[in-house]
Formats: sequence, C-alpha cells, structure tokens
Amino acid sequence: MATKKRSRTRSRAGAAVGVIVIVIVLILGGFAIWLTLETDGFTKSQYLTYGGQKIETGTRVDMTAGENKFEIEKAHPFAEIGDYTVTVMANTEANFYYTTSGGVQAYSQLGDVTEMFEIEKQGASFCLILPEGYGMQEFLNECSGETVTLGEMPEADQFIMTVTLSDGKATQVYFSFEYEGGDTRVPVEDVTLDPPHIIF
Repeated sequence: MATKKRSRTRSRAGAAVGVIVIVIVLILGGFAIWLTLETDGFTKSQYLTYGGQKIETGTRVDMTAGENKFEIEKAHPFAEIGDYTVTVMANTEANFYYTTSGGVQAYSQLGDVTEMFEIEKQGASFCLILPEGYGMQEFLNECSGETVTLGEMPEADQFIMTVTLSDGKATQVYFSFEYEGGDTRVPVEDVTLDPPHIIF
C-alpha cells in the first residue's frame, strides 16, 4: 500500500511540474511573439512618441505654437537609445507657387528646410519650436529674405519631419503651419494624431 501511495504522489507531483513547465513555456512564447511584433522582427529597438502617444511613420501631428516635445522610447527593456537626427523637408505633395522679386518660385523646390526651424535636442527628447502666429507667409519671407506673394495653397500637409533613430529606423511626421481654414497656429491643450499617410 505504501508503495502505491508513493507512486501516486510522485505521479501527481510530476503532473504538477509538467503543468508549470507548460505555463512557463506559453508565457515565454507569448513574450517572444510580442517582442518580435513590437520590434519589427527584432530590428527596431526604439520608437517616437508625442504627447505620450506612439507615432508610426506617416502620422500627421497638429503641432502648436511654442514647444512641441517628442520623446524617444525603448521598444524593449534591452534597447539602448543612441544618437538620432531630425530633418524637415518641404512636402512636394503640397506644392504651390509664390512670387519674389526674382519671379515665380515653386514651394516644392525648397527641399531641406531644417535650418529654418528651431529644434532643441535634450538627450532622448527634442522640441520643435514654432513661433506664435507664424504661418507660411512669414516662413517664406524668411526663406527669401523679402516679402513674398503667396499663391493658392493646397490642403496637403506642408512639411515632413524625419526622425532617424540610432537603430537605423526613420519615422516621418507630417505637419503644417495652418489648421483647416487657413488659421495660423495658436496654442491648444489637446494632442491630435491623424495618420492619413500610410507608408509600407
């Protein structure tokens, strides 16, 4: 009888250990799947956020006058945040024409306009600063060094900000000086993320 009881006890203990092992394997497997998806097949170690929300490439951000703070977060606990670059380009899809003393100019030909923006990098975050009441008129006046005459502008986002992280991944953020209706930007409290530009 004692031998049978010990055998049953061992059997139950073995079954319990088996269940524990299966649970651990499922947990580790689930974590591995989550980590693979979150890091794009372990190739992505960081991502960009604005207002606490993760930004996918091609997202449109309604920035405000003043400091617009972006932060770089780790995609997994073992990631390291290294150096990164921030550039701003005129969006060629938002092309329109404006007139200077030198004649008619195409907005799409401006190309890289990073130096026209105030960008402050502080460790794993940076701020893009927009002056209050600043719009396309003021921007092109500064670019041209004179007062320009604006043509009709399309509704497409005017700029593309590209943040290239140290893992080699780049996130494109679309933004404009004006909201719908042409009003220049003023400070607002709400953060609006809208991704109409999907890039595969």
